[in-house]
Amino acid sequence: MKCATCGDFLKKDSRYCSSCGSEVQVSDTTKTRFSRPPEKYTGPRKLYRSRSDRLIGGVCGGLGNYYNIDPNILRVLWALFFLSGFGVIAYLLAIVFIPESPLDPWSE
Repeated sequence: MKCATCGDFLKKDSRYCSSCGSEVQVSDTTKTRFSRPPEKYTGPRKLYRSRSDRLIGGVCGGLGNYYNIDPNILRVLWALFFLSGFGVIAYLLAIVFIPESPLDPWSE
């Protein structure tokens, strides 16, 4: 490995260049090809009904946002679930118990 500042060769585990004293920048080649940067933890996610992506009550839009799934796929699954008879009750319960997303003052 070479120092980016002076070009001298560095020892494998050194953090600073012995010639110029600059800090060694770790290149991306030392990372494995499957490594991902750590995601910033923002706290627990909350399930809300969508205000913008809704057809009836915003349940599928909210579930799609929560699970990062296209809401149209969830709508098709709900339609199949409706045919069983239990889907109507489950959707109405979801409308009642899942709160609506808070208003965003910057959206418009």
